[in-house]
Amino acid sequence: MLKILTKREKTMLRVAAAAIACGVYAGLFLAPALKKNDALNAKMRLTATKLQRYTQLLSQKDAIRKEYGRFISDLKTAGKKEDTMVSTLSELEGYAGNASIRLTDVRPQPAKNEGAYKVILIDVRAEGSMENFLKFIYSLENSLSLLRVERLQLGSLPNSQALQGNLSISKLAISE
Repeated sequence: MLKILTKREKTMLRVAAAAIACGVYAGLFLAPALKKNDALNAKMRLTATKLQRYTQLLSQKDAIRKEYGRFISDLKTAGKKEDTMVSTLSELEGYAGNASIRLTDVRPQPAKNEGAYKVILIDVRAEGSMENFLKFIYSLENSLSLLRVERLQLGSLPNSQALQGNLSISKLAISE
């Protein structure tokens, strides 16, 4: 068949075959290798960022340990100095006052011992606006005394724009 083709056609056929071979090589071998290279580079950048963050934390290790020790000692002394339930209830009232929430019913539940710590549950019924409830829940969730909202149920009050909320609040405390 090559004897029928002219010299120019033979050259064009060889060029076309070489281009097809290069395309197949690039598609089958080169593209996956480049993709893997890009994935490895991204992984290296992520690892380098993590390593940089870890070295930053390691440089702050002594300060973090000192702050942690102070925080733990404060928690232990706070548990010994005053009743945990009383301090939790007063803290809860403070957060409600700051958020302009009116507490209508507060019912502490018996504490559950969970080994090294205990969980204090408090059921609360309160009234206020949606914004005030958001401020109240935000302050609870971000408190240093480990207060968390376990359950929240909001309903409207008749003939009012205020909401009535039933909350179940938990606190983690060190067992004595």
